[in-house]
Amino acid sequence: MRISIDGIVADYAPSNDVREEITFIRGETIVLQLNLTKADGEPYAPLNATYEFNMRKKSTGEALRRAGASIPGVGPGAVVFIFGTQDTKFLSEGIYVYDIWMIDGSTYNVVPISTLELAPSLLGLTGPLTPSPAIPPRPTGPTGPTGPTGPTGPTGTAAHGELYINSTVLPPIILTDINVWYLIDVGWQAGAVDGMTLQAVSGGIAALTAGDYLCVFSSTHTNAGGTQSLEFAFSVDGVIQNNSVIQHKSTGASGIDTLTVSATIHLEIGEVIDARVRSLSSSGDSLAIPFANLSVGRY
Repeated sequence: MRISIDGIVADYAPSNDVREEITFIRGETIVLQLNLTKADGEPYAPLNATYEFNMRKKSTGEALRRAGASIPGVGPGAVVFIFGTQDTKFLSEGIYVYDIWMIDGSTYNVVPISTLELAPSLLGLTGPLTPSPAIPPRPTGPTGPTGPTGPTGPTGTAAHGELYINSTVLPPIILTDINVWYLIDVGWQAGAVDGMTLQAVSGGIAALTAGDYLCVFSSTHTNAGGTQSLEFAFSVDGVIQNNSVIQHKSTGASGIDTLTVSATIHLEIGEVIDARVRSLSSSGDSLAIPFANLSVGRY
């Protein structure tokens, strides 16, 4: 067994017949190197073996256990046990017994019980710590040069579509049932468009690219009955978008009302957005919309 104590290396070959004593210095770093060989002198280095070093002082029961490891570069068949300065610092000095075991499916006593001496530390007691004077902060150095500008990202895709109503002779939208959303699908005409599909017949605009779109609906309308409580909103493929719902109380046939609904809505490719209305007051209400604009775009 090769023993290194603070850089001093010596060879040691324990056997069943010879009990040579080794010495540890209390509180010092200790490295033990165990070299295993077969009968033919070749290194013995099983791949999955583990190793254990045990030392114990019979008179006090003090003990220390350390697992060993094969260290790359040391050589085949070499096992290293490392003891730090704190491992032996709190053990009492004197004579200990130790042995070394290899576990490789079965357990083998590769170094039988031998003795070692834990000798006193060669260093004196550590003196009191004296605080060092505070060091004033140093000035910050100059800022380094700015790094190169990164590559420009890909150009975004703008898209917009517009429908509008401009006619005073259109039939009204009949809100047959209360609390039911009705599509505003009367009198739409195609306006400006780029990167979207206009569906003027049904009052919808379809997305050709996915993204977040700014959607705005504005209208001028009258109703044939008395005062109505109405709600307006956008829908995507028939699903009402809750972030767009607004409530409006119309003034009746004698008045002209205006309103605007706006919201940012995410559209996937092929999804259709439109404007809808429902009555909260009574069934059978009717609504005439002579002027309106539906605009959807991403820029």
